[in-house]
Amino acid sequence: MSNDLRHSLPRTETKSTEVGVEGSQDRGEGVRKRVESAPLVDTHVNPLSPGMIKLYGVWCVPLLATFMAGYGVSSMTAINPMPSYQNYFKFRDVGVSTGLIFAMWPIAACSLFWLGPILADRLGRKGGMFISSLVYVVGTCLLAFARGFAMLLAGRFFLGAAVGLMQPAAPPYIVELAPPLNRGLLTGLFNCCWLLGSALATLVSIFSNDIQTDWSWRLPLTLQLIPPIIMASAVLFLPESPRWLFAHGKPDQAKAVLSKYHGNGSYTPLVAKELDQIVVSLETSPKKMFDYSNLANTKGKAYRVMLALLMGAFGQLSGNTLMIFAPSLYKQVGMKSVRQQLIMTLIPTLVGLGSAILGTYCTDRLGRRPMLTFGTFLCALFLAFAMACSAISLNGRATISVQNYNDAAAKGTIAFLILFYAAYSWAYIPLVAVYPPEVLSMEQRSTGMGLMVLTLNLASVLGQLTTPIALQKIGWWTYLPWVCWDLIETVVWYCLAVETKGRTLEELDQIFDAVNPVRSSLVVAGKEQG
Repeated sequence: MSNDLRHSLPRTETKSTEVGVEGSQDRGEGVRKRVESAPLVDTHVNPLSPGMIKLYGVWCVPLLATFMAGYGVSSMTAINPMPSYQNYFKFRDVGVSTGLIFAMWPIAACSLFWLGPILADRLGRKGGMFISSLVYVVGTCLLAFARGFAMLLAGRFFLGAAVGLMQPAAPPYIVELAPPLNRGLLTGLFNCCWLLGSALATLVSIFSNDIQTDWSWRLPLTLQLIPPIIMASAVLFLPESPRWLFAHGKPDQAKAVLSKYHGNGSYTPLVAKELDQIVVSLETSPKKMFDYSNLANTKGKAYRVMLALLMGAFGQLSGNTLMIFAPSLYKQVGMKSVRQQLIMTLIPTLVGLGSAILGTYCTDRLGRRPMLTFGTFLCALFLAFAMACSAISLNGRATISVQNYNDAAAKGTIAFLILFYAAYSWAYIPLVAVYPPEVLSMEQRSTGMGLMVLTLNLASVLGQLTTPIALQKIGWWTYLPWVCWDLIETVVWYCLAVETKGRTLEELDQIFDAVNPVRSSLVVAGKEQG
């Protein structure tokens, strides 16, 4: 999978934290003690209450952000093997030109990562989503109606820019409007929407492939206009994030929003506590945007940042980039029909969806550290088997495709690629969204998540730019670097990953300040586990 919104649910802090409500600085310590002494489990929100039902409708709009990202990535994957597309632009499904087109998306996200927080702070979360959706419309129009290579690149750049601008707006909006006890569920929904968009793009392309004109590839791209148009039309009618309202001197409006959706129109104890938590959060967040002075000024903070950056890099360098070029992998082992290639691209997406849901369920039961270590090892194992089967089906020839995929080795390649994506989805899709915000402290979260997303996008540039070139030059040997790197990742996670399951903020502070954070995180009641 690609660098996308599904990888970031950061609660992006604003630069206006000093605004708040009058007197909040003076009562900050008292508020903090009151927040710590009253657990949220005593004030549960009924998921079927009138306020929550209204909130489900509100969330449908920002969830389109990750749906759009999944559709945008997979629509390019789906049209890439189509002969009509290749003939129109005069290039193949692999090679330098293809790598540049795919890499333009994360390149744009990297180049404009600094602008998204500014828009989300000055215009609000709604304003950030509105501007991003308009940029997405522009990118889609350029891509769908491209007349040459330059328009194709420009369209991909605008799409990547739109997703990059959306990251500090849509995910925080969802989290900041969610009752505290429902945020884990929403993280899972956010990830699933990416896969749903991906599956729909592939399904549309399966049917449009039968069209005998350029509309075989233009139609899936044109339909990509629907989600951003819906978002741009609806987002300005939504309530603003209560945290953003509070940070910009509008506490009464923040109270009204929380009361309407979390208290069914009443000022309940939960609403009061959430407002207190916003005060504490604003006091501990950086007072200036892009303030890195306290990001890693102690050993414990540096360890936290390291884990967040490792999660961003490994989330894009675990072999998942191969699946963006899955049709080319299938073609290499003899699957010549584009329709069959697209159907077999859809199957891993659906399997990955189920696996990601299972992984979300396992996160709080197995723990983060075992899932990262074991899941990454499974990625290496299945990719190694896929490489072996591919080599056997090709009789050791690297860059020559076989004529059919009916032999056992070719089918084995396809099966192990599906198993690989299931393993990746199980471990990484839930944890890339969950683990970085957990390991980063409150004061690190804004700048740390920004750096994590930048690292993720840089890693995506590397993978998407080099993979199609490697497939053209060295064929099935392309698997080998990913296998070796996944084994290295497995060792790194085993040696460095800190377990955060069931830990309070105070316990995490003790863990990261310990001499050996990994060992300290595994100690429960004086005993080591795992």
